[in-house]
Amino acid sequence: MRNVHTIRGTIARHLRWSIAVAALMAGMVAGSAAYAASGTVPAGTTDAFLRTKASVALPRTGGTPVILNKVTLPAGSWVLTDEVTAVNYGPSDYTRCSYFRNGVNLGGSTTMVGDNTQPGSMGPGVIVANLASALAIKSTVTFTISLGCFHDTDTPVANDPGYIDPGAILTAHKSGSLAIF
Repeated sequence: MRNVHTIRGTIARHLRWSIAVAALMAGMVAGSAAYAASGTVPAGTTDAFLRTKASVALPRTGGTPVILNKVTLPAGSWVLTDEVTAVNYGPSDYTRCSYFRNGVNLGGSTTMVGDNTQPGSMGPGVIVANLASALAIKSTVTFTISLGCFHDTDTPVANDPGYIDPGAILTAHKSGSLAIF
């Protein structure tokens, strides 16, 4: 009899744990924008480093970026770099991560991510892919740069649109003498 109670208690604990983990994951996906890293760099600072702490779900709607990192920089010449890991177990699609200033896409990186054997796939891809890019920018006023990621086509409800792994990085380095060619 004692073993039956022990087993029931263990099952109940595992069930409560599973429910708690499921609720946590649902909250992370539903409110993924809240997990974006952001900050304001004070004047005189020459370097900034931002890293997301949780995964960020990509939206189902194609072409709609989700912001991973956002930083407000003082006037000057800046070199920005980023590194992102995209994951998609659903149909493959182009996944893009770009820098945005005032809603304008300034460019970034692109790769095909997802399972190309699933219906609706856009081409050969991989389940997990790293994306990285760099941008040089000069500004005479304080400005905000965002790093956002998206995929090209709408994802059917039956499929997962993918996500960005925790640890998406945006770095900014202020340069005293930057030549942009």
